[in-house]
Amino acid sequence: MILPNGGTNFSGYTLKQNADDTLADVLEASPIGIAILERVTGKRLFANTALATVLGAANHEELLHRDIGETWVNPEDLKQAMSVFKTGQPLVNFEAERKRLDGAPWWVLMNSQPVTFGGREAGIVWHIDITDRKLAEIALQDSDALFRSIIDNAHALISLTDLEGRYLLANKSFAHLRGLSPEALIGTSVHDHVIKEHAIAGAAQIRKVIESGETITEERDTYLPDGAPYRTLITKFPVFNKDGRLTSVGSFGIDISESREMERALRESEALLRLIIDNAPALINLQNMDGQYLMVNEAFARARGLTPEEIIGTTVHDRSTKHHANSASEHRQRVVETRETIAVERDTLLPDGEPYRALVTKFPVFDSNGVLTGVGSIGIDITKQKETERQLVLAQEQAEIANRAKSEFLANMSHELRTPLNAVIGFSDALQTGIYGAVTPQQMERIGDIGHAGDHLLDLINDILDLSKIEAGEYEPDFEDVEIEAVIESSLLLIAGRAKDAKVRISTETPTDMPKLHADQRILKQMMINLLSNAVKFTPSGGTVVVSVSRPNEGGMRIDIRDTGIGMNEGDIPKALASFGQVEASFSRRRDGTGLGLPLVKAFMALHHGALEIESDLGVGTVARLLFPAHRVR
Repeated sequence: MILPNGGTNFSGYTLKQNADDTLADVLEASPIGIAILERVTGKRLFANTALATVLGAANHEELLHRDIGETWVNPEDLKQAMSVFKTGQPLVNFEAERKRLDGAPWWVLMNSQPVTFGGREAGIVWHIDITDRKLAEIALQDSDALFRSIIDNAHALISLTDLEGRYLLANKSFAHLRGLSPEALIGTSVHDHVIKEHAIAGAAQIRKVIESGETITEERDTYLPDGAPYRTLITKFPVFNKDGRLTSVGSFGIDISESREMERALRESEALLRLIIDNAPALINLQNMDGQYLMVNEAFARARGLTPEEIIGTTVHDRSTKHHANSASEHRQRVVETRETIAVERDTLLPDGEPYRALVTKFPVFDSNGVLTGVGSIGIDITKQKETERQLVLAQEQAEIANRAKSEFLANMSHELRTPLNAVIGFSDALQTGIYGAVTPQQMERIGDIGHAGDHLLDLINDILDLSKIEAGEYEPDFEDVEIEAVIESSLLLIAGRAKDAKVRISTETPTDMPKLHADQRILKQMMINLLSNAVKFTPSGGTVVVSVSRPNEGGMRIDIRDTGIGMNEGDIPKALASFGQVEASFSRRRDGTGLGLPLVKAFMALHHGALEIESDLGVGTVARLLFPAHRVR
């Protein structure tokens, strides 16, 4: 400003402005990020280029328009720093985690100094980037925490002592063993916490490491705080500083009480196993991959007239006949090649030359890595069993011959049995018609009894002859395509009178589109009559019998005859299916029967390659099921 007298006015404003500009120029040239913040608001009044670069701003002018809170990670850190800054007190080495404008983290060390800038109370804040140092510190802390976590969670007993035997470090397992915390052990010595004998042994190990400068490993008996003994494998090792000077002794202990107990148990188990093997009647041995015996039991050695010790290390070729040796070697080689267990019967000789039959099982032996290491063998003398088996086969053959002879005899007796019986039935019918003259009512009743008895006996003979023919293989079915509905209807007609007398209701459930069944129509009808007769016979008055036909999912045809009769226990079903078998029940014993109905149906179904199934529940009823295979359905 020019005064009227021509003088220049160097006002306070001009001087302050010049000072601020000079300060700004000086701070701009600094390689350290610097900002000038208004004390009351914390708003940036100045920021140099170095700070703009650190924070990722386009230029320092951009920072003047951005909220300072954008670059702080933890609002509490900002609050703490501003609480000091606003009092006019300087910040001294204040560390905080900050972030750049793009969100990238960085760590800063801040110091501040109060200043007046642009006429406002402010403060200069220096920002020193300490990101690398902080990351290194964090990594070191994480490493220390990880190390501490590892040693504290290790089951091993870990400690570190100075050269005087005082504890510098101990993990939780080590401290727990002494009934203390790791912190309580620090600064104490081995003599403070364990019995004298154990302390002396521990101190001696430390001295040995100090004197030799080498690692040592020893097993040692020690004691828990409650006095219980245990076995420890202890490794003590020297610890050197960076200059190579011995500074301390580390210790790493493992409780091996359990492993020692396991070793003892294993030895006892091996002794027991050896005792069992040596007393087993089987001939047991183990050979290596070269065929040398590694182990043989007493029975194996006795069979060769030797002791186990004399056989170990030899091969089968050293002690056996050529034929036996070659056979055994061939079987062993098969196991080696296939790595599978094999079982073979083999003839061999006792030392006295007596032959015997053996069942020999050879099996591969693998180590823990799955590598084949040898071949085991278990041989059993089955001479007596084979003789018994031969006798049983012979007896079975003789029984089959006798049964076939019986069946053939009965099948051939058809004419001789039926002819006189037909004459008896015929004469009784003739007498009833009065062809030979009048008879009294009482005589007529007796003649009727003779006819009924003859009919029943003829049915029995027919069933026996049919069953005998099937067993003799002389029954030839006459297969044709049959309408199953027609067979069921004709069977029901024959049984209807009997059902009416017994007051049993019969119904059918047969689909109209059922295919034809390739079967012997006479046999099929006879089976239906037999099963329906049984159902009516064993169903009390007022009960029902239902005949149903269906197609199973796998094909074929299924016929069910279901009744609400007396039923039977599951254990009685096999007896009912046996020839002449009858279930002992009070109701069934009041009904006549030969016990051939179900066995005959079962045999007839076998001729059709089908099956008869019986399901029954005592007091509920029975289901007789005929199952025909798919190839019988047309």
